Amino acid sequence: MTDTEATGPESDSDKPVAEKAKRERANRLDLPPGAKHSVLDDLQGILIGALLLSLAITLFREATILTGGVAGVALLIEYATPAPFELAFIILNLPFFVLALLRMGVRFTFATLVTIILVSGLTAVISRYLVIEDINPIFAALAGGVLNGVGIVALFRHRSGVGGLTILSSYMQDRGIARAGHVHLVTDLVIAAVALFVIPADRVALSVLVAVIFSFVLSANHRPGRYFG
Repeated sequence: MTDTEATGPESDSDKPVAEKAKRERANRLDLPPGAKHSVLDDLQGILIGALLLSLAITLFREATILTGGVAGVALLIEYATPAPFELAFIILNLPFFVLALLRMGVRFTFATLVTIILVSGLTAVISRYLVIEDINPIFAALAGGVLNGVGIVALFRHRSGVGGLTILSSYMQDRGIARAGHVHLVTDLVIAAVALFVIPADRVALSVLVAVIFSFVLSANHRPGRYFG
């Protein structure tokens, strides 16, 4: 007796499920059971992600353009007031730790806290030792958007974030509500609209370009069920 005879013919309703399972198996990395990132893996991933984000923020502030999320709001505060980005970034992120602790767990919350401190500290260090006398704002938007996206992907892959919207977007993606990149795109556009009252319109337009690039990089490189460890 064949397997088909024993279990009955496959119904039409089962075919889409079977095809989806095949595609998911094809997308998976061939890792041995139980293979996960070590603590050292996570530490280097978080450090690299924070460094990339800090470099992106340095490009943005030198060109007077924005990124999205809490970092974008912190940059707006720096442009409009004497408060530095580093201080505003930490203070604005504090309320989101409640959501992180309740929804994402102690490990994610602690890793995110470490990341926020690293981003603030590295941004201050880079701004001191990397002196940019002149920068093309279009280049800053393009390069900064890519650095921003890759940095967030590195953090997500090592179960961390930079607080604020990354906590919210990561939670929504893990629950299958919406892709993280799409959540960021919508919120970034709202921030850009508010920015019209703070920075020139051409820099706001470049900030929208940053949001689009960031969303593309994040959506293309961070998908649930595809990665392990």
